[in-house]
Amino acid sequence: MKVNGRYRIEVPRDRLWDALMDPDVVGQCIPGVQRITAVSPDNYELDINVKVGVFSGSFSGTLEVLDKDAPVSYRMAVRGTGPMTSMSGEAAVSLEPDDDATLLTFDGDVRVTGALARVGQRFMSSAAKSQFDTFFQRLRDKLA
Repeated sequence: MKVNGRYRIEVPRDRLWDALMDPDVVGQCIPGVQRITAVSPDNYELDINVKVGVFSGSFSGTLEVLDKDAPVSYRMAVRGTGPMTSMSGEAAVSLEPDDDATLLTFDGDVRVTGALARVGQRFMSSAAKSQFDTFFQRLRDKLA
C-alpha cells in the first residue's frame, strides 16, 4: 500500500526536525503507542495497539531512522509483528521551509500480511490517513 502526505506545521524547520528526532515527542504523538525505547542512536523498539475496522491487536516492532540530512530529509523503516499479522514499510520524509512554518512531505510503501491484511484490507487506506492526521495534529499541539 502506498502512503504519502503533506502537512504544514507552524514551526521553523529546525524546530520540527528536532521534534521528529526526539523519541519521547514521537512516542507521544503516534496513536496507540504503549512504549518506545531507544536501542541505539536512530534505532527504536516499540509496542503499539492498532485498530483497523473490526481488527485490533498489539504489535511489537522496530523503527529505524536512515540517511539523515539535517534538517532537510531522512528515511524511516518500520517492521512489526502482532497476532497472525506482520507489517513492514519505508518512507522518505522531507522538510521544506514555508515562511515561518515547514512543509513536511512523506512518500512510502507499507506491506501488511496475515489477519490484518485479510480482515482490514478495505479499511487500511482510510485508517492510515486517519493515523497520520492524528499524529500530525498531536505534533502540532505539542509544538504550539
